[in-house]
Formats: sequence, C-alpha cells, structure tokens
Amino acid sequence: MGGSDPSRQAAASGVTVVLLDGFADDRVTVEVGADARRLQGVTTKLLTGFAEQLEFEAHGDVPVRILVADRGLDHRTTAASGQVLLVSITGDSLSVTAANEMPGFL
Repeated sequence: MGGSDPSRQAAASGVTVVLLDGFADDRVTVEVGADARRLQGVTTKLLTGFAEQLEFEAHGDVPVRILVADRGLDHRTTAASGQVLLVSITGDSLSVTAANEMPGFL
C-alpha cells in the first residue's frame, strides 16, 4: 500500500484542468501552453459540482489562461507538469486552485 492513488494523480507529463462550480451554459476557452480548447455549453452538474475535465500535454512550467468571455472573466497563471487546476466561478470572479492530485470528491 502506501503512496497516492494513481487514479487521483494528474498525468506526470501533463496539466489537468477541472471546471467545477458556477458554470451555466458558458463558452469557455482554456489555454495551456500553445494548446487551446474552446468549449460551449459548459454547465456545472448540481449534484456533483462538476462541469468538465481537460487534460493537456505539458513539460515543465507552462502559462495557463482560462477565459469565460461572455461574463468578462479572464484568469492567467502558471502550472507545472503533474498539477491539477481546480476552477470555479464565484460571484464575478474565477477561482483557480492548484493541487498535486485530484481531490477525493471527483
């Protein structure tokens, strides 16, 4: 036994972005390094508090941008390979928390 559950860890060579609370039929753009993903209709499932999970290939530290343009929300940060970014909309802002593994509730 011992160690972390591998199913809860982000890919060692990637960054995982998890969209959680506060999304309601939103258009969301997530950029990690040079890779950009555009999603439409992103909605948080009320029972789980989960909306979407995205996996990105990344090596070392990479710039990250999360944009919900229709709401005027734009957050920029840096993530390291293996990190999980937990993203929620709270009021009029994006909340982004970095973790080294997936939270137990997901």
